Amino acid sequence: MKKIARPMIVLAACSCLIAACTSIKMDSWTDPEFEGRNIGKTVIIAVDVSDSVRRRYEDHFVSQLAAAGLAATASYSVLPKEEKLTKEEVDQVVQELKADSVIVTRVVGEKDKIRYEQPVRYPSHYGSFYGMYDWSYTYTHGPGYVSNYLETYLETNLYDAETRKLIWSGQKSVTDDRSEKKNIASIVKAVISDLRKQGMIGTSGK
Repeated sequence: MKKIARPMIVLAACSCLIAACTSIKMDSWTDPEFEGRNIGKTVIIAVDVSDSVRRRYEDHFVSQLAAAGLAATASYSVLPKEEKLTKEEVDQVVQELKADSVIVTRVVGEKDKIRYEQPVRYPSHYGSFYGMYDWSYTYTHGPGYVSNYLETYLETNLYDAETRKLIWSGQKSVTDDRSEKKNIASIVKAVISDLRKQGMIGTSGK
């Protein structure tokens, strides 16, 4: 996977946005100089995904920031292109919008994993049709099995628009067992929750 060369450059892929997930583990870092400072008006960017996924992710992020009392802009609404965005393009939009911050989400790694699924319990017999309603019947166990799943490691970076400095970074581990809609909602919720803990988003965006 590609690495960040410098702030404000939009890099890498965000393929996990089209995968699903059951869990999110968040580890984050905050620049002490910016801790407790409101992120202000923000541009939201999902990198190198399909146009439809990019729109859904950015729209959801914008709506959740709006619920917190913060103004935000989805990058697709001002940079409607499927190719990789350039630093110059992002800089220009940030200046035109007079944005305070930029949030970029990307993938930093993926790993195939294996897990053991517990045996399934099912009734050994019903006796008769109406026996299905008899809660006293006995159970036997079906065989357990091993399944493969994909664990994807996401990184969301928050940059200060004026200095182009990285001021917050959150790393998330997600697994592919849920719908795209729930996946996007979980990712955004985890980011906003951590930013709130750092005092960068207030209960009313102030």
